[in-house]
Amino acid sequence: EGEVEMASAPSQVPRLESGGMASGDGVGVEARMASALDRAVVISLARRPAKRASMLGRARAAGLQPAVFEAVDGSAIDTEWLRAHGYVVYDGWRIKGHPSRFMQRGLKWGEIGCAISHLRVWEAAAARADCGERRPTLVLEDDILFPAGFASKLMHVLDAIARATAEHGATPPDLVYLLSKPIVARKPGEASPQFPVDEERQLELNPPALWKAGAYLLYPAGARKLAQTPYRANLVPTDDLLPTLAAGHPLRADLDALFAPPPDYGAPAADTGAERRVQEAGSMPKFAGHIPPVTRSQWFIAYAVTPNLLTECRLNMSDTENSAEM
Repeated sequence: EGEVEMASAPSQVPRLESGGMASGDGVGVEARMASALDRAVVISLARRPAKRASMLGRARAAGLQPAVFEAVDGSAIDTEWLRAHGYVVYDGWRIKGHPSRFMQRGLKWGEIGCAISHLRVWEAAAARADCGERRPTLVLEDDILFPAGFASKLMHVLDAIARATAEHGATPPDLVYLLSKPIVARKPGEASPQFPVDEERQLELNPPALWKAGAYLLYPAGARKLAQTPYRANLVPTDDLLPTLAAGHPLRADLDALFAPPPDYGAPAADTGAERRVQEAGSMPKFAGHIPPVTRSQWFIAYAVTPNLLTECRLNMSDTENSAEM
């Protein structure tokens, strides 16, 4: 079923193995995708073997052979476990009378387990970056559905990122959402620069705050930044941390202050591999717009593929809130 990575020791960064590509139709584009990615990771609960097997089957059919990252099971942890493993839940999460009912209650154990699972994937990716890895990791939760021709479509996304950075001066992303949804409705006329991916999709640069952490590309610089945040000592839902870092949270000013950019933040590093990927991309849709410079407040750079490249099988809310699945 793929190699499983345990993530139980708090002092150790999980080592991810595998992440290659399956053979079959489209071997050429799948091989190119294998070269472009560090690896693909599926976060999955051990107590859901049928769900895990189903996800691995879908991933293989899409051209992936991902590493399985053992999720932290929310039903198997408690406050003592958190203390023993060095994690602390943000004590200011619950706000009485908040307009969002979700933020009026405390975090569910499944949400805490999910947050720790993603954090451990980030720590593993950061460790690989410290050893010289420069390619992005594809991070997936185990309820993801793939479109036909996924490998080709993902390569279009990677090529668009390369062109946007090398040809048009866009800041290299730390994270690219492959599945997302705005946290709040956008105001009339509110839009971010969009760069063409293919005839179906655009790459939205620095979009307003987005939900969803079920499918994303995590770049080495982004993994380092995430691993360096005070997240371990202030756990909140992953779906709320990422937009806080990237665009500011539209509903939680306290999170903006808690996860503010470090004082010594400087300009983002250039992506030295972008020119090569542009040459490999060949003839692609042209971009005639303007990409504004990144401001200091944009410490964590997130892009989004629109419409979404991936979709999800939704669980009922009771199942979601009582497991590590989001």
